[in-house]
Amino acid sequence: MTREEAREIIRTMYAAYPTAVRGMTADELTETVNMWAALFAEEPVQLVAAALKGCILADTKGFPPSPGQVMNKIKQITEPDTMTEV
Repeated sequence: MTREEAREIIRTMYAAYPTAVRGMTADELTETVNMWAALFAEEPVQLVAAALKGCILADTKGFPPSPGQVMNKIKQITEPDTMTEV
């Protein structure tokens, strides 16, 4: 995921959680975009977007998901549980 793609992911997140950006400075927003771009650099943006959407739809607390929550959702999407003989 590129920095520009990360910016779109952050826009989506904050559209769903507008109070999360209240009081955030431009520098803080830039740092957030840079961090998400670095953390998800190896992930396709479509996968990150799908995982974010899943986190938003499953949210019951009203807070934006952390990068770890989004990564867990990516793992759920890419490595679904399968039944074993046990």
